[in-house]
Amino acid sequence: MRKIISLSLAASFALTVHAQISITKDLSFGNNGTVTINTGTTPMFSYILLIPNINSTFQGNKIFLGYPYSDASDPTLKSQFVRLNSDGSFDNTFGSGGVIKLTDFEPYYFYANSSYFYLNGNIKYLTGSGQPDPNFISTGIQNVTDWIYKTVLDDGKIFVRAESSFNKFLPDGSADFTYGANGSITLSSPVAGDPNDTYDFFFNRNNFIFEFISSNSGPLNVRKIDLTTGNLDITYGNNGYAQVKNSSVPSSAGFAKSIVSTQNDGSFVNKLSDGNTVYFTKTNPLGIMDTTFGNNGVISGPMSFTSNGITYSGGSMDPLMYNNLIIMPASSTDPQGNTVWGVSGYSLNGAAMNINGNAFFPLSGISYESLGYIFAKDNYLYAIHDNNITRYTVQQSSSTLGIVGDQKSNGFTVSVSNPFREELSVMSDQKIRKVEIKDQAGRTVLVGNQNKLDTSFLTEGVYTIIITEDSGKERIVKGIKK
Repeated sequence: MRKIISLSLAASFALTVHAQISITKDLSFGNNGTVTINTGTTPMFSYILLIPNINSTFQGNKIFLGYPYSDASDPTLKSQFVRLNSDGSFDNTFGSGGVIKLTDFEPYYFYANSSYFYLNGNIKYLTGSGQPDPNFISTGIQNVTDWIYKTVLDDGKIFVRAESSFNKFLPDGSADFTYGANGSITLSSPVAGDPNDTYDFFFNRNNFIFEFISSNSGPLNVRKIDLTTGNLDITYGNNGYAQVKNSSVPSSAGFAKSIVSTQNDGSFVNKLSDGNTVYFTKTNPLGIMDTTFGNNGVISGPMSFTSNGITYSGGSMDPLMYNNLIIMPASSTDPQGNTVWGVSGYSLNGAAMNINGNAFFPLSGISYESLGYIFAKDNYLYAIHDNNITRYTVQQSSSTLGIVGDQKSNGFTVSVSNPFREELSVMSDQKIRKVEIKDQAGRTVLVGNQNKLDTSFLTEGVYTIIITEDSGKERIVKGIKK
């Protein structure tokens, strides 16, 4: 019989500790936080060509990068790829000495994993040898000349979205004859594009494609398309199109961008702006507004910040998701004409968060002339600036209003943050095997094995928290989500 030790809710609470974000340069990465790629090209082309919104940019804890190069014997611009280890060093198991060099200029890819990567030019390269896969059949894919984007689906098949058709290919490049007619289906008029429409791949999930649409005939939006039929899923949002704006957002604010939430459930966070203020909303997995998000379904903040006499604007920047936070980059131009960055932060409960003690944190010491990206992954913030990649460590301190005092029974001491908000913290003198949270109906709503759990998506109320330590002993705590 398992042993359960019940712990009642403490009546007295500790003082509130305001949560904040800490961002520091990760000095263990590269040379004092920065990896520099020597491309050997003129300054005009001396930059890393990374596509950070593609999940395969990261292969576990390794980083996949492409960039142009040339050499003295042949000044023609060509492409090469590298894979970095987690500390920024070259992964020597990749290609030859960590590098794969191509004979032409094709720096962009649409998928990469530890064994191979696909380029937009319909070639499959093996990451071990650095050579094209001799078994890959590219003829069929090359016949799709009007493709808009390509991706790899969850089952490993290659998906190509063309103006008037969806196409599927097997991992070896041959047509998937189980799909439509010889691997292709013709799109209906509401989904088919024309040269005046620009589509952008968002993500695929459970045999559906989610894509951004920017059309001359309508506003920016996200829509959900059934891969089996090529039709809009009219049960999603408003007849297949996501709701991205609610009544709490001014009518003057336009939709700018969406980013997939960290809950990995098909929900995403939307950025809107009206020139002075940035607004965030959340679309749930059904395509409708999540009214529990932020304050009445919206989080808002200033569009620009001034730091050390420089005004940074977030107008053209995409937001980033980091655990239960939104990190909003902003950019400016320094006196030398280069672009510089800074970031602000928001909790998903609607509160602005201080970064290193201030509302805005400039990423000092980095800038770019030609090309730059900034994005979040795991506990890091990455900044690509020309031919450099700099990494920052991101940490969040928890709001710990009402920490239950240490309780000890049979050598098992435990305490939790109570009430909790966007994060539940568990402190114990033993290794935690599992933390399980149940609602008042007895349903399990969250399970984890970490000392900090993201609880931003839980509604307010009373929950039962079951904490299991490594030996199997359990303790039950009643917790309040505020």
